[in-house]
Amino acid sequence: MSQVMTITSPWDDLFDSLLSESSSFDFLSPFITQNGVEYVTKYDLKIRGVTVLSPLRFVKGVSDIESINNLLNIGAEMKSINPLHAKVYIFDNRAVVTSANLTLGGLVRNQEYGLLVSDDRIVRQVRRDFDYLFSNGANVDTDTVESIRRLLERIPPDLRFQLEQMDSEQFIERSMIIESLVGWNKEVYKIISQFTSEVFTLQDLYDYVEHFSRLYPDNRNIKGKIRQILQQLRDFGLLEFVDNRGTYRRLVQ
Repeated sequence: MSQVMTITSPWDDLFDSLLSESSSFDFLSPFITQNGVEYVTKYDLKIRGVTVLSPLRFVKGVSDIESINNLLNIGAEMKSINPLHAKVYIFDNRAVVTSANLTLGGLVRNQEYGLLVSDDRIVRQVRRDFDYLFSNGANVDTDTVESIRRLLERIPPDLRFQLEQMDSEQFIERSMIIESLVGWNKEVYKIISQFTSEVFTLQDLYDYVEHFSRLYPDNRNIKGKIRQILQQLRDFGLLEFVDNRGTYRRLVQ
């Protein structure tokens, strides 16, 4: 049997077979929907996944927050990285690198193309690359899911219709974002929302260290926590990194 095979659509039967023969499943998929996740949840697998948390994608229906919640409910470890474009699926000793997301479109409907790799050396490298991305992603847990649910619930029907037609999240009101967040995410974003410029620096937030120290007196590494929260807000699709010198841009204006 060849150690590299091409995959054409539909490939849901192959995907299901690979899952059934595995004890673990790691994946990168920017879009996730319930009808894709259903293939995964019927098996007893150790699951790690990386996706993109984006309110606009959830509004448009190209990704589904409930599918992420269902994965968490069966013990999956989930992370978010934004931007993410790669689609990779790693089984026990095989890997698929493809154009297909973990959706019914990706598995069945769309014209996708990929490679199934069983070469041990390549599979190990793919897994190392996955491990690196996974370790650098923002944690996604049930609190994260609940924050996004609250945000989606607060979007009025007329605004929801507008968002469904556009490619930018800039018209989601900052007040809705703030109300949907909790804890550190909420407090940091409240400060960011007050900046007159959409572009700000890490130092701008460091100027509020005393403020955060009063809110969280037991935290002894306020600056480190601020950096962690900025990473999470970026992975929520609310910020973007402008450069490696600590400059950020608020995406919701």
